[in-house]
Amino acid sequence: MSVNKAGACKSWDTSAPRYHEAGQLAVNTSFPTWAIDELRLTLKEHRRLKKFVRDRDNIDEMPLSKLLELASTLKINLDDVITRAESWGHSLRYPAFTGHYLFDIAFELLTIRVVRKACVEYEHTPEWEYFDLHKQAPYIGWAGSQMTLYIAGLPEPGSYPRRSKPRWEHVDLGEDVLPSHLWDAL
Repeated sequence: MSVNKAGACKSWDTSAPRYHEAGQLAVNTSFPTWAIDELRLTLKEHRRLKKFVRDRDNIDEMPLSKLLELASTLKINLDDVITRAESWGHSLRYPAFTGHYLFDIAFELLTIRVVRKACVEYEHTPEWEYFDLHKQAPYIGWAGSQMTLYIAGLPEPGSYPRRSKPRWEHVDLGEDVLPSHLWDAL
C-alpha cells in the first residue's frame, strides 16, 4: 500500500502510470475490478450524463472500456472513484465499532410464553472521523451500520439428533417486522 501526494491511500501498484489528469482517456486500462461498481454509480449520478447516454440503466451493461471512455468525456477523476471504492471496501472489512448485546426475548403464541436468550451483533462506521485501529491513523470511512440477531435454540428433551447445548440460530426479521424505534433502541 502506498500514499499519493494528496494523502489518499492506494491499494494498487502506483509504480506504473495509470491515468492522465481528469478528463483524458486512460493510458492503462488496469482499472481495479473492485472499483467498477463505484465508477458505474458515479457515472449514473453525473449531471451531464443525459447528453451522452439515453438511459442510465445502459451503464450497467457497458464494458469497462466504454465506462472509462465515458468517464473521460465527463471529466471524472478516476483516482477519486478508486479512493471512494477503497473506503467502502475498508469499512466493510474493518468497521469502526463492533460488538454484541445479550438480552432475553419472549415469544407468545396462543397462551404459551417462551423466553430465550438473544444476541444482537452490530457493526457501525460513523460519518465522522475516528481512529481506525487497522490503519493506526485517523480515518473517515464509509458510513453504515449492520445488525444481526441470534436466538439461542434449546434442545427438546428426547429430540433427535441429541444435542446437550443450546445453539445460536440466526433470525432474519426484516426491517418491517419490528417497529423502527425498537431497532433504534438496540
